Amino acid sequence: MVHRCQLKETLPASDGASYTILVFTASWCTACHVDYARNKHQFDAVQRNNVRVISYSLDTKLANWQKLISKEDYIQEAYCDLQGFDSPFVRHLEIVTIPRYVLLDWELKIVSAYASSNIREMFDYLKN
Repeated sequence: MVHRCQLKETLPASDGASYTILVFTASWCTACHVDYARNKHQFDAVQRNNVRVISYSLDTKLANWQKLISKEDYIQEAYCDLQGFDSPFVRHLEIVTIPRYVLLDWELKIVSAYASSNIREMFDYLKN
Protein backbone atom coordinates (compact mmCIF):
# COMPACT_ATOMS: atom_id res chain seq x y z
CA MET A 1 0.00 0.00 0.00
CA VAL A 2 1.40 3.41 -0.95
CA HIS A 3 0.01 6.44 0.84
CA ARG A 4 1.75 9.76 0.42
CA CYS A 5 0.86 13.34 1.16
CA GLN A 6 2.98 14.65 -1.68
CA LEU A 7 2.93 13.88 -5.35
CA LYS A 8 6.02 15.12 -7.15
CA GLU A 9 5.78 17.33 -10.21
CA THR A 10 5.48 14.18 -12.29
CA LEU A 11 3.74 10.96 -11.49
CA PRO A 12 5.73 8.01 -10.21
CA ALA A 13 6.95 5.65 -12.91
CA SER A 14 4.22 3.47 -14.39
CA ASP A 15 5.99 0.29 -13.25
CA GLY A 16 5.25 -1.35 -16.59
CA ALA A 17 1.49 -0.75 -16.43
CA SER A 18 -0.15 -0.42 -19.82
CA TYR A 19 -2.47 2.31 -18.49
CA THR A 20 -2.93 4.31 -15.29
CA ILE A 21 -6.26 5.57 -14.00
CA LEU A 22 -6.14 8.62 -11.75
CA VAL A 23 -9.22 8.63 -9.52
CA PHE A 24 -9.91 12.13 -8.20
CA THR A 25 -11.93 11.92 -5.00
CA ALA A 26 -12.29 13.32 -1.45
CA SER A 27 -13.48 12.08 1.91
CA TRP A 28 -16.39 14.55 1.83
CA CYS A 29 -17.55 13.55 -1.68
CA THR A 30 -20.50 11.20 -1.28
CA ALA A 31 -20.88 10.84 -5.06
CA CYS A 32 -17.24 9.69 -5.22
CA HIS A 33 -17.81 6.94 -2.67
CA VAL A 34 -21.00 5.76 -4.35
CA ASP A 35 -19.37 5.80 -7.78
CA TYR A 36 -16.29 3.90 -6.60
CA ALA A 37 -18.37 1.28 -4.78
CA ARG A 38 -20.60 0.82 -7.83
CA ASN A 39 -17.57 0.32 -10.09
CA LYS A 40 -15.17 -1.43 -7.69
CA HIS A 41 -15.44 -4.75 -9.55
CA GLN A 42 -14.45 -2.96 -12.77
CA PHE A 43 -11.44 -1.31 -11.09
CA ASP A 44 -10.39 -4.69 -9.68
CA ALA A 45 -10.74 -6.31 -13.11
CA VAL A 46 -8.63 -3.73 -14.94
CA GLN A 47 -5.93 -3.91 -12.26
CA ARG A 48 -5.64 -7.64 -12.94
CA ASN A 49 -5.03 -6.68 -16.59
CA ASN A 50 -1.98 -4.50 -15.97
CA VAL A 51 -3.80 -1.21 -15.35
CA ARG A 52 -2.59 0.86 -12.42
CA VAL A 53 -5.22 2.68 -10.32
CA ILE A 54 -4.15 5.69 -8.26
CA SER A 55 -6.35 7.70 -5.93
CA TYR A 56 -5.73 11.43 -5.69
CA SER A 57 -7.71 13.05 -2.90
CA LEU A 58 -8.79 16.66 -2.82
CA ASP A 59 -8.96 16.64 0.96
CA THR A 60 -7.44 19.56 2.85
CA LYS A 61 -7.32 17.89 6.29
CA LEU A 62 -4.85 15.08 6.91
CA ALA A 63 -7.11 13.24 9.38
CA ASN A 64 -9.98 13.12 6.85
CA TRP A 65 -7.71 11.75 4.13
CA GLN A 66 -6.19 9.16 6.47
CA LYS A 67 -9.67 7.97 7.43
CA LEU A 68 -10.60 7.67 3.75
CA ILE A 69 -7.56 5.58 2.81
CA SER A 70 -7.79 3.37 5.90
CA LYS A 71 -10.83 1.57 4.52
CA GLU A 72 -9.93 -2.02 3.78
CA ASP A 73 -11.31 -2.03 0.24
CA TYR A 74 -9.86 1.33 -0.77
CA ILE A 75 -7.45 1.93 -3.65
CA GLN A 76 -4.00 0.69 -2.67
CA GLU A 77 -1.99 3.60 -4.11
CA ALA A 78 -3.22 6.93 -2.76
CA TYR A 79 -1.96 10.51 -2.82
CA CYS A 80 -3.08 13.81 -1.35
CA ASP A 81 -1.22 17.12 -1.12
CA LEU A 82 -3.85 18.62 1.23
CA GLN A 83 -4.45 21.55 -1.12
CA GLY A 84 -7.85 20.55 -2.46
CA PHE A 85 -8.87 22.20 -5.72
CA ASP A 86 -5.98 24.67 -5.25
CA SER A 87 -3.41 21.93 -5.79
CA PRO A 88 -1.10 22.80 -8.70
CA PHE A 89 -1.50 19.22 -9.96
CA VAL A 90 -5.31 19.44 -9.87
CA ARG A 91 -5.29 22.86 -11.51
CA HIS A 92 -2.86 21.67 -14.19
CA LEU A 93 -5.26 18.87 -15.10
CA GLU A 94 -8.21 21.30 -14.91
CA ILE A 95 -10.13 19.17 -12.41
CA VAL A 96 -13.12 21.27 -11.34
CA THR A 97 -15.59 18.58 -10.26
CA ILE A 98 -15.31 15.15 -8.68
CA PRO A 99 -15.52 12.26 -9.07
CA ARG A 100 -13.25 12.53 -12.10
CA TYR A 101 -11.15 9.87 -13.80
CA VAL A 102 -8.09 10.56 -15.94
CA LEU A 103 -6.73 7.76 -18.10
CA LEU A 104 -2.99 7.83 -18.84
CA ASP A 105 -1.05 5.64 -21.25
CA TRP A 106 2.14 3.74 -20.41
CA GLU A 107 4.17 6.94 -20.90
CA LEU A 108 1.84 8.72 -18.45
CA LYS A 109 0.36 10.88 -21.21
CA ILE A 110 -3.32 11.74 -20.97
CA VAL A 111 -5.52 9.52 -23.11
CA SER A 112 -8.81 10.95 -21.90
CA ALA A 113 -10.72 12.27 -18.89
CA TYR A 114 -14.04 10.89 -17.74
CA ALA A 115 -16.80 12.11 -15.49
CA SER A 116 -18.82 9.70 -13.41
CA SER A 117 -21.56 9.73 -16.04
CA ASN A 118 -19.29 8.29 -18.75
CA ILE A 119 -16.97 6.04 -16.75
CA ARG A 120 -18.30 3.01 -18.64
CA GLU A 121 -16.63 4.39 -21.77
CA MET A 122 -13.28 4.22 -19.98
CA PHE A 123 -13.80 0.61 -18.95
CA ASP A 124 -14.97 -0.29 -22.47
CA TYR A 125 -11.85 1.38 -23.93
CA LEU A 126 -9.64 -0.63 -21.59
CA LYS A 127 -11.29 -3.90 -22.63
CA ASN A 128 -10.22 -3.38 -26.27
